[in-house]
Amino acid sequence: MKNAFQKVIQDFGDEWDKYDYSDNNKENHYLFKKYFDIYPFKKFKLKNYRCLDVGCGSGRWAKILSNNVKHLTLLDPSLKAINVAKKNLKKKKNVTFINKSVGDMKFEKKFDFIYSLGVLHHLPNINEALKIIATNLKKNRPFLVYLYYNLENKPLYYKAIWKFSDILRKNISRLPFKIKFTLSILIAFLIYYPFVIVAKILKKIGLDPEIIPLGQYHDKSFYVMKTDALDRFGTRYEKRYSKKQIKKLLENNGFNNVKFSKKEPYWHAIAIKK
Repeated sequence: MKNAFQKVIQDFGDEWDKYDYSDNNKENHYLFKKYFDIYPFKKFKLKNYRCLDVGCGSGRWAKILSNNVKHLTLLDPSLKAINVAKKNLKKKKNVTFINKSVGDMKFEKKFDFIYSLGVLHHLPNINEALKIIATNLKKNRPFLVYLYYNLENKPLYYKAIWKFSDILRKNISRLPFKIKFTLSILIAFLIYYPFVIVAKILKKIGLDPEIIPLGQYHDKSFYVMKTDALDRFGTRYEKRYSKKQIKKLLENNGFNNVKFSKKEPYWHAIAIKK
């Protein structure tokens, strides 16, 4: 599992090296608001907070959040990802970069706010990761997390399509990066994009675009589709959780008052350190 995890780290480093989101500022802000829609800004005032980004990737969320916090630490196990994040935040004076995994992180001072978006479901031991995160967060302070969900709120045909796609993922993810990078672009163009066109039509006639697979991309660029296709099919290890499982994971590892967003991406949630 350790060797497999090292390959996952390498894959994501290569991904963020290809898709650094350096010229995607408008869409980054739009997507940022989707993840932070449930953050209680009035109660937890970020401007005085020391914050931690667990699994910063390209730093696209950190670039936005750094404008509103006292200090932001970016942590990622991939040196490639850290270097991309450094490039994207080169003008920021209130940031620190650390090239470590969650399991290796240890800080002298606890943080006021920690977030981890689209990261922990790739770890071999999510319970241990959550415990470490809780240890490094101040009591009664918020933690924002996004984990892949198991399509529990979708019809059976959604789940059937996902199972088929997961078979493809397990095979494609083992290929050399250059090959799966090329395949991911083809998948984005030949599969994602046609569904998105249909979803946009549904939206225009007043129907929910998410009634079809990949309908959630109706308001996203092809750049995001390419990134997510590589993320989805290029990753060797992932786990998916139901809302109940996520709530239990958080409550069993140092958090309470778990609140889920009712909007996609499912499921992102905020919890409070006990």
